[in-house]
Amino acid sequence: MAYVLTSLIFAMALGFLIREQKARIASGLSALGARAAAFAIPAAIGLLPMPGGAYISAVVVDPLYDKMGLKSHQKTFLNYWMRHIWIPVWPLFQGVLITAAVLGVSVWQVVEWAWPGALFAAVAGVAVAASLVKLVPVAGDPRDFTALWPLAAVTVLSFLVPLPLAVAAVYLAHVVINKVGRDQLVEVRP
Repeated sequence: MAYVLTSLIFAMALGFLIREQKARIASGLSALGARAAAFAIPAAIGLLPMPGGAYISAVVVDPLYDKMGLKSHQKTFLNYWMRHIWIPVWPLFQGVLITAAVLGVSVWQVVEWAWPGALFAAVAGVAVAASLVKLVPVAGDPRDFTALWPLAAVTVLSFLVPLPLAVAAVYLAHVVINKVGRDQLVEVRP
């Protein structure tokens, strides 16, 4: 249980810090084009389990959805659906960690069992919403993809070391690299 709790605490704290990078995340993903960004922005932010994640994702993607002329319920559907495609497989989500702990299997065993569900969710979301998202001009800087490095680092490290250690290492690296101040660290609410 300490494994699960430690992973969750560091994942939530990392998500809290990464939310400060939301404009760069949106810019990097917008470099893919408007239609891809409409799906990718909420999906990328969905990789960060954090309180208020839906709000953060909505704030980031709302200007793009406005340009596309989406109605409120369409924005809500697209943001909600794409943010949650990772729930069965992303090792930072509580459900994956708790399932592994309850069943006494590795996190990667749970991922192996659940990946078809995540794939189906992503394909279904794109299929349902593809007609809603329109090709509109967007400005994005591919250099801003670097804002996603913590997610990539957690993924890679989790194959090499236990998940709590991987998430803690990325959290500490993020603090050092971004020179996170004491005041901001005190605000972190895992």
